Amino acid sequence: MQRRIVATAFLLAVPLLTPAADAQSSADPVLVAAPGGAQMRRSRFFPWRQAEPGRSLPADAELTCEGTCTVRSFDGNTIVLDPGSRVTI
Repeated sequence: MQRRIVATAFLLAVPLLTPAADAQSSADPVLVAAPGGAQMRRSRFFPWRQAEPGRSLPADAELTCEGTCTVRSFDGNTIVLDPGSRVTI
């Protein structure tokens, strides 16, 4: 009986201990500037979409820049990407 109570309590507590999947992490890099335009996708199975400057880029996303792009990491490092470059975040 006690095992059932402990198991039930554990199963009910697990969602409270795990972070939400859609919550943005402060460790995600931010697209600072993209004057020529930039596109991103979460994986190769998703279509490309417009990346907006000032928004964070999710982990494991691909970023491609039509012009020069500037990306800032969570620790303050700034990376400048050349036109036509493609990187995985």
